[in-house]
Order: sequence, then C-alpha cells, then structure tokens
Amino acid sequence: MQKRQHSYWLLCAAHCIDLIFEDIRKDKNVKIIVERAQAVTRYIYGHPRILNMFRELASRGRDIIRARPTRFASNFISLESLHKFKNELKSFMYHKTLRAYIDKGSAKSQMDYLECCHVIEEKEFWDRVARYLKVGTPLVKVLRMVDGDDKNDMGYLYEAMDRAKMELQQSLPRDYKKWWKIINHRWENTLHHDLHAAGYFPNPRLMYADNAHVDSEVLHGTLNVIGRLSNDTREKVEGRASKGCI
Repeated sequence: MQKRQHSYWLLCAAHCIDLIFEDIRKDKNVKIIVERAQAVTRYIYGHPRILNMFRELASRGRDIIRARPTRFASNFISLESLHKFKNELKSFMYHKTLRAYIDKGSAKSQMDYLECCHVIEEKEFWDRVARYLKVGTPLVKVLRMVDGDDKNDMGYLYEAMDRAKMELQQSLPRDYKKWWKIINHRWENTLHHDLHAAGYFPNPRLMYADNAHVDSEVLHGTLNVIGRLSNDTREKVEGRASKGCI
C-alpha cells in the first residue's frame, strides 16, 4: 500500500453484512429461535421419505432450505422461508399419509415427530420468528443489493445501510437501539469506508432525491478521498472548492 498510496483496499461488503448476521445470531433469544427452526428443517430434510411427502402434499415441490452464498445470512433466509410455509407445515404434520407412516415407525421416530409438532404448534415460536424477521429483512435487502450484478453498489451502500436502519427502527420502535448497536459496530469498524461516502455524494439518483442529506460524515469522507487521489496541492484545493467547502 505504501507503493500505491492512491489505492484503496476494501473488505467484501457481502461478507461484512454476513458478519452482522453472525453477531445478531449470538443474541440468546435469536440463537434459541434459530436452533428450534433448524430442528424442524433437520427433521424434514433428514428423512427422504418425509421430505418427498412434504413436497408432494404441502409445498408443491418448493423447498424450505435454499442454497445461499453467505453462511449466517443463509440461516435467516431459511428462517424466512420456514415462516412462509407456516400454514403448510401445520397441515402437513397432521396429514393422514404422514401419520400412517409415523405410526409404522420406531419409538424414536415417533418421539422426533412429536417434538417437531410441538415446535410447529407453538404460537410463541412463530411470534418470535416474526419479530426476528423484522430485524433481518432490512439487512437482507442490502445483502441482495451488494451481492447482485445489476449495478455497482459503491454509490448506493451508504444510503442503503441508513435506509435499513430506519426500516428497523420503524418495525421495532421499542428495542431498535439494541440492534443498531450491533449493526453500527460492524459498520464503523469493518464495513464503512470513505469511498462509500464519496460514492454517495456525487450520485445524482440520491443527491437529487427529496430526502437527500449531506452530513459531516459524508463531507469528510468525500474530502478524504479527494485528498488521497489528488496528485498535488492545487488539485486538492480545487477539489475542496468545487464541493463548496472553502
């Protein structure tokens, strides 16, 4: 980096957001929810015959678990999918075809079936899942943006993270600060970079929006990039002047 002083080195944004999900998953209540949800999916996907019946009788060929490139976000996306299949799961667990198959099984398989039914029938479990989805859904939107190929995310990431936090605040007005603290820790120490602010500043799609804002963080980040990329003092002064800072 000393030889290339005008260059920048940034961490993968998708990986950093995945680490935010990892930090969120460390929360005691979230950990319990994820583990109980995984018990349901393990039961269904751990028995090929039951999985085939689920696809035929309940999901119309759709799967609960879908492959995703990021590890911890995959847990959330699978939980989101499980929640979408809530009604189908309840109907499936008491379908006569499945019950007939379970009745012929061993005592252990019947016990596993009852434990799975207990989770699926528990209202508190689904309420907690829905609450956790309010935390993760805004971040998944950002993850899909930075992990896609439709546009360069450098000029959008700064705004996308702000928007995600605002959406989280609106969804959980009582305890959003708890989750903001986790997000801010990764954002400030791992993900955020001057280039994100500099990418936001000249983006006409954002800067000419009705709710556009330019705070000190954006200005400082933009000026830092100008100073680093400029070849001489004159360019730096002209760059600052063009931003209306001097």
